[in-house]
Amino acid sequence: VNLRISLENEDARYLPGDTVTGQLLVSADRTVRLRGGSVYLVCRGFQAYDKALENGSREPRFIHSSKEHLVEQADVVPSTVVRRGGTLTFPFSFELPLHALPTHRGYVYSVLWTLHAVVRLPDGTEFKARHEVQVESIPPSIRGMEGERQSLAPTQACHMVLTLPTVLVGEGERINAQVRITPIESLSLTEVRAMLLRVENVAAGDDHTVYVAEWNADTGMFRGQRQPGGRGTTYVWLESEAVLSGPVQLAAAESVIHRFALEVPNQWRPTVSDSEGSVVWKVGVVATRPDQPDLRAFHEVVVH
Repeated sequence: VNLRISLENEDARYLPGDTVTGQLLVSADRTVRLRGGSVYLVCRGFQAYDKALENGSREPRFIHSSKEHLVEQADVVPSTVVRRGGTLTFPFSFELPLHALPTHRGYVYSVLWTLHAVVRLPDGTEFKARHEVQVESIPPSIRGMEGERQSLAPTQACHMVLTLPTVLVGEGERINAQVRITPIESLSLTEVRAMLLRVENVAAGDDHTVYVAEWNADTGMFRGQRQPGGRGTTYVWLESEAVLSGPVQLAAAESVIHRFALEVPNQWRPTVSDSEGSVVWKVGVVATRPDQPDLRAFHEVVVH
């Protein structure tokens, strides 16, 4: 018995509240009697966190867990017979909840939507099929989120003001921003850099943060720095960056403005939050000084 799940639109990207419509196609190389079958719509969250080993090993041990957020069942296949070389078609449809979590392909936290089909024979043998469904996030319509936003980072050395025309951005779009640096007294900077960070967090783990410096999306290998702190397990990914200035000497009250744009990757990694995990995005500017702590200004953005 061969099973195949076919969606009405194979390239569909669904929104919460949409209806997922498709067909289960059942074929057989010989005449087979079916005892029945079902199609399931499943939303599952996945956690992954690393735990340092107690035997002195430098390599952490990864622990994986998952939770089903939603399971809906449609018994679409009755007791019937599939003739040799024939194909039977069974339509199905599921309505996505209005508050459905979006698909998120993260590293320590993921959300996946899938369709599963199971067909049973009289002797108890089961045949299965699986098909992934992509659920988009809806940009929030929250009062006060529209319009320009600023983040002020006053220090004893200077004032840094990070300004964003909007904090709502879609995957594949560009974030335009600017930073104004005003020294309180003479200020020496070695570099000014803008960056886009994606911060994944799950409550599980031993309260540590991993700052990922380099990573290969194809192999999944990365180089990161593990530090104690935070709640549970936190991974900070550098998604995009731009050098705004090299070495510069600024006099007191001599403001400098840097305008920049950073592109949000289109990888199904929107802002998401629930009881199992969360992912937030931040735009930031870091000004490094010789032999002194960095100067930083960050502002959260909502990616949909």
